[in-house]
Amino acid sequence: GLVTGAAVRTTDMRLSGSERRVVAYASATHSLVHVLELTYAAVLVSVKAEFGSGLFLLGIVANISAFAYGATAIPSGFLSDRLGSRRMLLMCLLAAAAASMLVALSPNVFVLAVSLTILGLAIGLYHPAGLSFISRAVRLRSLGMGYHGMAGNLGLALAPLMAAWLASTISWRAAY
Repeated sequence: GLVTGAAVRTTDMRLSGSERRVVAYASATHSLVHVLELTYAAVLVSVKAEFGSGLFLLGIVANISAFAYGATAIPSGFLSDRLGSRRMLLMCLLAAAAASMLVALSPNVFVLAVSLTILGLAIGLYHPAGLSFISRAVRLRSLGMGYHGMAGNLGLALAPLMAAWLASTISWRAAY
């Protein structure tokens, strides 16, 4: 049948323990995805200084990575429906971890560009899988999505601060 948008009729307006775990896992991953999405912008000046590249070239690298991030939404939705959202979230996290290591170890701008593109593809897997994970496992979907959205915004807000601090105290590579 069609979804009518009717409210959940329940007297218990609290998330169960398993629902809290689902929301916490998806929310932490959402936050991390947005941290990784914005880290490059926050460390760009340090990358420029190390590699001696122009801002135009580094901006192109940023655009390619951002395009890759958006390009994986449809494949992620397809794969989440076939493989399951939990499996896709694990794939997202493992691929993002591996790509982050590649970014941190990049010896030149070309390797950095390829690594950031792989990172963009990896973190782009998140949204369809994460939203599906919550919507299928949480009875109070709107509340779960509210926490999830707040966590993503927290990642967006903290990313520049954390990345810039790490870049200025250790190295831009430490941010990854």
